[in-house]
Amino acid sequence: MVPRRPLVLWLLAFAFACVPAPAAADIYWVAGTSANRIGRATDDGRGVNTRFITGLGPVGSLAQGDGHLYWTSGTTIGRAGLDGRSVEPGFIRGIGLVGGVAVDGRFVYWLSHRDPACGNAPGFGRARLNGSGVERGFVCSRKHRTPIAVDRYASGIGVRAGHLYWGWIRGIGRVSTTGRGGYDNNFIRMPSGYTAAGVTVSNSYLYWGSYTPGPPIGRAGVTGARVAPGFINGTSGDLAPEVTVTAHYLYFVNNYFSGMTIARSTLEGVVSWDFISGLDAVGALVVGP
Repeated sequence: MVPRRPLVLWLLAFAFACVPAPAAADIYWVAGTSANRIGRATDDGRGVNTRFITGLGPVGSLAQGDGHLYWTSGTTIGRAGLDGRSVEPGFIRGIGLVGGVAVDGRFVYWLSHRDPACGNAPGFGRARLNGSGVERGFVCSRKHRTPIAVDRYASGIGVRAGHLYWGWIRGIGRVSTTGRGGYDNNFIRMPSGYTAAGVTVSNSYLYWGSYTPGPPIGRAGVTGARVAPGFINGTSGDLAPEVTVTAHYLYFVNNYFSGMTIARSTLEGVVSWDFISGLDAVGALVVGP
């Protein structure tokens, strides 16, 4: 009889060899004390380049999708390839003062604090991924009794499964990507004294940063349940207003305005506080693809 053990071991080795390796990804962040460039590093913290894309206007929010980086700057959205080439600072123009940008498989979405199509009231816009079909005022405050709640420092947006989520000083809002059904400013309401910042979304959870010293990262289910404003707590001096999520990790800005670092956490909240250190400035950040 032929021994079965070598055959079994060979089959196991073959099976493991066929398991695809995790897709490589990079971290991108707004860099420079004037927020006029974009930095990059690998998602394991190596290859730090603080001048990956330079010569930009002041950059606010970042998003990635469809093989590109997207960013907000004043009244425009810029775009570049993930390799840093084909930089288009004015990819989408004339959309009011933009506070946040997000990308799904079909559209680029943005939240404008003063949307010209909404009578300079807050509004959401969208365009196709190639920049065509621009819909200013896709969702407008003036069409509803309660204005869209925005704050210039806290309106980063995320998109997942048919909804846009945005952060404002006292909460997390939600609106359908169809633009129908209105919006809910108070989808998640923050405790008194807590200042919510940008929001990012995984398949199961929302995560947000904070301008409040102490608990830098909050978390809730995508249905708005199980709200934990202090999901990740820090020392009293820590501020973490920007956060992004992948299938395995959270990345966020740590020690905002002093000793800039990018922290990394497991999805269970185990944190490496100085995952990437020695940076001159860190604003919005995103990981992709």
